[in-house]
Amino acid sequence: MPSARLRPVLFLAWAPPAVALALLLAILSAAVGVPWWAGALLGLLAGALIVWLLTRSATDRLVERLDGVRFEPGTHPHYENLVEGLCLSTGLAEPRLYVVDDESMNGAALSWAGVQALVVTSGLLASCDRIELEGVLAGLLSRIKSGDAEAATLVSALFGRTVLESGVGSIFRPVVDRASRSVFDEQREITGDRFAVSVTRYPPGLLAALQRIESGSYEPASSTPGTQHLWFAPPSSAPVVPHSSLTWRLDVLSEI
Repeated sequence: MPSARLRPVLFLAWAPPAVALALLLAILSAAVGVPWWAGALLGLLAGALIVWLLTRSATDRLVERLDGVRFEPGTHPHYENLVEGLCLSTGLAEPRLYVVDDESMNGAALSWAGVQALVVTSGLLASCDRIELEGVLAGLLSRIKSGDAEAATLVSALFGRTVLESGVGSIFRPVVDRASRSVFDEQREITGDRFAVSVTRYPPGLLAALQRIESGSYEPASSTPGTQHLWFAPPSSAPVVPHSSLTWRLDVLSEI
């Protein structure tokens, strides 16, 4: 069951197709002698079915879109051990862990219907030392704990391919913008960074990680307009979801 703050997003995704189908089927029903309200009701139910299909197994489907791959236990011990320790510190259940074979430095957090996942690039694992990686992972886990990952996953599932990566994107972009404003804090990254350093108790770790990410490549090959906001460092300068620049995040962290 989605949280109350996510219901406006579900409504905004359901309303356009439901209303359109309700009107179309009401007209067709009346034309063939069936009560118009039967067609309208069928259209509204069809809209709900569309939303259900788009959100079904959302975490797993989006991990696949990000090219995330499960790995054998013990393959990435720092990754596994740090997540285990951070989950104990934050009271979170351990999410599923994935790695993307990509030289860029980035990570993503996903959550929907009780299924949580962390996805990190092989470039992040290879480039960051243990303290830096801990800072990034704490930041990703903060998104799961705050519900930000659930909102981000929902927006990608509902609007990713259907709107942001399709030819109708410009028409329905206002709907996506309104949905994003209703559930996301404009300071979402700043809030996550602050939570991360409150858990690790070592701001220089995350600061060093963000400096490393900023100075290198942080756009995975699998990044798309509909998934950019899932990443710890949004690859685009203008993702659909409000964000803070890496420069601003570094400035804030340097003052902590």
